[in-house]
Amino acid sequence: MWAMLALAGIKAGAEIFEGYQAKEAAEYNADLLRKNAEFQKNAAFDQSVKLQQQGAAFIGSQKTAIAGSGIKLNEGSPLEILKKSQKNLNVDVGRIRTQGINAELLGLNQATQLEKQGLNAFTGSILGAGSGFLSSVGQMGLDYKWWGPES
Repeated sequence: MWAMLALAGIKAGAEIFEGYQAKEAAEYNADLLRKNAEFQKNAAFDQSVKLQQQGAAFIGSQKTAIAGSGIKLNEGSPLEILKKSQKNLNVDVGRIRTQGINAELLGLNQATQLEKQGLNAFTGSILGAGSGFLSSVGQMGLDYKWWGPES
């Protein structure tokens, strides 16, 4: 009788431990996802800074070329060309940064979902262990006539 009770306890403990391990693995993987998400955002921001620098250099070369031709920079078509170049640069920089932010948000969301799955596995293991233990105790009670019609 006590051996059966001990076995039920060991089985319950093993089930809880399995759920705990699943939760720990999920938390570890969620941390990796978070770090990767931050890396992707930072990489996108670094790329946008490089593009901004290259774009500024290109616009500077446009200004130099226009000024070298004797045309005034502050009016007419040359000014419109420079404005359009700056606008295009700003749009591209913004797009890259937005992609980085979106990649980060996606990674953070996936990490949160993974943590919830791990917590659900752990919670499920506790409930399953409790249910299994109580079922074993209940069956032992019937087998050893601790309760029921003949007790």
